[in-house]
Amino acid sequence: MDIDTARDEILQAMLDNVVFDGWTERSLKESLAMTGYDRAVADRAFPNGMADILSHFSAWADRQMADMVEGEGDEFHRRRTGDKVTHALQRRFEVLEPHKEAVRRSLAVFALPTYAPLGPRLLYDTVDTIWRLAGDSATDFNFYTKRAALAGILSSATLYWINDQSPDDAETRDFVARRVARLDQAGRAVHRYGRIGGLTEAPWRVAARLRDRVAARTARRRAPPPGGPAAD
Repeated sequence: MDIDTARDEILQAMLDNVVFDGWTERSLKESLAMTGYDRAVADRAFPNGMADILSHFSAWADRQMADMVEGEGDEFHRRRTGDKVTHALQRRFEVLEPHKEAVRRSLAVFALPTYAPLGPRLLYDTVDTIWRLAGDSATDFNFYTKRAALAGILSSATLYWINDQSPDDAETRDFVARRVARLDQAGRAVHRYGRIGGLTEAPWRVAARLRDRVAARTARRRAPPPGGPAAD
């Protein structure tokens, strides 16, 4: 038996039950009955119980999103970085659209103290996947700032999407595009500021050296000649 296949099949069955019973033991039992797997298989597939099931749900959505954008080939890779990020985010919401109620209920679970650390970890995994799909190769401080910024966008966009009643989630698409565009503009501004800072650093250094030379010349003029009286 392929345990990865079992995970996917149990999850897919559970997504139908979560709508009625939430992320609960009852939903899991009904899913096992639907798929024909026994409890021993579930324990192997998800040794940490509901935390592992929720983790697999998020990882499954990330995997589906990645498969979709990578399947677009050059059409995706020719895009600018910001457009890649926007497109990947929108694709992830497309993957989750049939399971909007399951996502809504998962947010309630993440609010519980027992599961509180899980939500941020899964959020990081998703934004890291998106940046890597977009071709991000940062290894410096930008690595963390980009992921933190995108995590904020994804969090707010998810809450927006949960309540979006527009056709094909058009309002969420616009929301994501606007927020990522602001992030992209901010990133370019920081980059330009860094370049300008490098260009303007030299004139300031020239001014400082000129100031030092003037001060030294003034001090020499005021210095008394050897053996002479001190200058007033």
